[in-house]
Amino acid sequence: MRIQRNPVQVFIRNAIRLVIAVPLWLWVALPDFVAILGKSTLDVNVAGSLGAGVVKSIIILWVANIVAKMFYILPQWERLVLLRLGKSVGARGPGLFVIPPFIFSVARILDVRITTYEVKATKTLTRDNIPVDVTAAVELEVEDPEKAAIDVQDYWKTTEWVSMEALKSTIGGNDLKPLLSETDRIAADLKAGIDAAAKDYGVNVRAVRITDVGTPPTLV
Repeated sequence: MRIQRNPVQVFIRNAIRLVIAVPLWLWVALPDFVAILGKSTLDVNVAGSLGAGVVKSIIILWVANIVAKMFYILPQWERLVLLRLGKSVGARGPGLFVIPPFIFSVARILDVRITTYEVKATKTLTRDNIPVDVTAAVELEVEDPEKAAIDVQDYWKTTEWVSMEALKSTIGGNDLKPLLSETDRIAADLKAGIDAAAKDYGVNVRAVRITDVGTPPTLV
């Protein structure tokens, strides 16, 4: 899932950049540029002063950017998975966090809100060899952010794939009549199958609902 840009975090980081960069530039780099004024363009010291001022400015911006990126502000629905020298040290959030650079790094920021997606199996044969189109809605949430970030590359796509395979398997294991009349039981079996696999990715499947079962027009 795509995490939206956090405007509060962006504002805080930009403010920190200005607070650090402006005073340092006025103190360290500005004298080199001031020294150029009044000197002849042929003066050999002009190039040296200009180069020193540019290098100092770049270093100041680099330092200000590193310090600003240490600050993370997570809203209530986000969790941050933290690494120390490449090894996971758990999830953090919500709130304000200062993460030192170089030793610590962020593996991923996850949205843990409940979300729903739709899976559809088309022209799938039932146990009595009737092709049907079945649509199901799957409601899930990230239960273990560390697992969702570390143990699987993309928990969202992987869970969708598991849901599709479980839906096809459920259709193939039932006749058409139960699919039409026992949707609650079918949905419960489907939920159990998806949830058993999704737990390995830190995902909790809250509910599964069969929203539509399409049968061939000739059969109808």
